Amino acid sequence: MKIDGQVEPILRKLFAGAVRRDPEQITTQIQALGSDDAVRKAVELAIAVTGYVLLDVHGGKPTDEQLRVIADDMARIEEWAGFSAEEIGTFLSRVVAGEPLAGALPQDTATMLTFIVPGVLLSGFRTKPENWWDYLDRAEAAIERG
Repeated sequence: MKIDGQVEPILRKLFAGAVRRDPEQITTQIQALGSDDAVRKAVELAIAVTGYVLLDVHGGKPTDEQLRVIADDMARIEEWAGFSAEEIGTFLSRVVAGEPLAGALPQDTATMLTFIVPGVLLSGFRTKPENWWDYLDRAEAAIERG
């Protein structure tokens, strides 16, 4: 996957908003994407990052139980975002299965989860003392290699 050099810095700021628990920054950066094409590219990369982290952390495809635990923990710890464990679990399972989010979740929910979940995963599963953005760099390098 070729990463768009104009979209990636905005996506990085979106993830930073998730890590900082800053909904205003997230909304501002989504608007900064501007065009539908830029939003599409950002969504594709965010989903790829989510998939990369899940596979990396579990050494392969995570089980339904592993996804449920992540969803439960994320809903509890990231309560500020306002998503249920069921919504997060649906998002994670769709990403892992490579299935579309359309129809599984309301569009606004799917969009926000697409940009919040990877930031939270990068921050939560990074190898300490690694920074979340260093983990993102590794993820993006792997995604570009295919």
